[in-house]
Amino acid sequence: MASNSQKTIEVLLACAYFAGAEVLFRMTKGALAYEASKYLVIVFMVMGMFFKGLNGKGYPYFLYLILLVPAILVASTTLSFDARFRTNIAFVLSGPVCLGVAALFCYDRKVTNKQLLEIITYLALPIITTTTYLFLYNPSIKDTLSGTASNIATSGGFGPNQVSTILGLGIFAIVVRLFLKSPSMFVKLLNLTILGAMTFRAIVTFSRGGVFAAIIVVAAFLWTIFYRSSGKQRNKIFGLFIFVLFVVICLFSRQGQAQDIKPKQLKIVFIAYENPDQLVEDVKPIVAYLKETLNMDIKHFIATDYAGVVEALRNETADMGFMGSLQYVLAHDMAGAYPILGEIYKGKSTYMSKIFVHKDSGITDVKDLKGKTIAFVDPVSSSGYMYPLDIFKQKGLIKNKDNAEKFFRRIYFAGGDEQALRAVLNKFVDAAGIGQYSYNLLNFDERDTILSIAESSPIPSHCVVVRKNLHQPTVEKLQEALFNLNNEPNRHLLKYLYSVDGYIKVNHDNYLSVEELAREYGFLKKK
Repeated sequence: MASNSQKTIEVLLACAYFAGAEVLFRMTKGALAYEASKYLVIVFMVMGMFFKGLNGKGYPYFLYLILLVPAILVASTTLSFDARFRTNIAFVLSGPVCLGVAALFCYDRKVTNKQLLEIITYLALPIITTTTYLFLYNPSIKDTLSGTASNIATSGGFGPNQVSTILGLGIFAIVVRLFLKSPSMFVKLLNLTILGAMTFRAIVTFSRGGVFAAIIVVAAFLWTIFYRSSGKQRNKIFGLFIFVLFVVICLFSRQGQAQDIKPKQLKIVFIAYENPDQLVEDVKPIVAYLKETLNMDIKHFIATDYAGVVEALRNETADMGFMGSLQYVLAHDMAGAYPILGEIYKGKSTYMSKIFVHKDSGITDVKDLKGKTIAFVDPVSSSGYMYPLDIFKQKGLIKNKDNAEKFFRRIYFAGGDEQALRAVLNKFVDAAGIGQYSYNLLNFDERDTILSIAESSPIPSHCVVVRKNLHQPTVEKLQEALFNLNNEPNRHLLKYLYSVDGYIKVNHDNYLSVEELAREYGFLKKK
């Protein structure tokens, strides 16, 4: 057991170690539970408070923690019907609570320079292990590097963003030790070797946030000690600055070459409108067709919400995705993604949203829904949110998205068209704002109990979108391969792509009306 004078430093050492080990635990599936490190940090900090007490001046952090409680109440009214309430709340709030508890414990506690360097060492040790794991237990960089998109293969099979971030933190820790705790030439060379290894592995994740964050904090650290150092120390700082500058130049030069590199693998994200497990089976013939036609490896995965598809294109963990028109304009605005094909469904390249109610409700007009409940599909859905809202705006019943909260008694997001429609069918809500073809998801006898009372303006059909900087010849081959499904002998494969009738070639101009509406409703910033 630690002595009373050592309890503070022992808590900080334990927290630093588990903070550095978080990504390693997740990457190797070695944690007792998902995000175990955050919970352990909270436990250690609470133990420290029990033994060492608190500073009475830290009350603002108590207030911060208390102000997190309303988030639970808000979530209880906005999570979808099938969401796991406890899991979602824990996932969202564990980080802020961890920060608040840590701030509360650390407020006005003094540590010496020697102790601070020891804390940084404990933080760096598991990150060094993570770097070693990436070198020893992952495929060759030469075999897996095909461009400058975020690369999960070079990130230990785990999220490139998280790996890049933890390596960036490790880079900072090693730089601190290099300048403040390297008493011999051997230790200096060892730290430089570790720094080079971490920097290399951070760069090849091609998730640049962690690298840029490391550059910023290292620069701030060097700037701080530069004016407190002798001439000799300043020369060392200048040398490291040249090294960092070289890293930045390499990073940007690789980015400029992105479109010239043919990917060895095409990553496709599909959106699951209904059963994700069924979709996994349905798309296999399409994946096989593209693999043969493009003569390249195809990796595909399923997203269960629209935001997941947009995020995959934004983070470059997907090269191509299937999405609605609103998700496309968001992906275009955030990441420069662009469409190559638009769907034809039921013989048309457009469709509408409708407001459905139960026939027994007595509701015959949208104005009757004032003070009632309504279910939409998803906050970033065109046919399942934005266009249904526009129906009410065109009728003069609401002014904008925020104003809708006052018109309805409560708004739900069901997570899917069928879920929203069945909420009406089971009289859980008074109405549903969804795409017109959602009606077909019900059984024939169920359809007789549902009534449409309003419809929106035409919406461009869902589209096939590719990420910015994808190898242009590959984009052209992909477009032709899918467009050729309109004709025999492969036309039968369309039934595996959401049962569409075919595709038309499109560009961004086809979605300007959606973009304008998205700006009007606050999904995009107004120009």
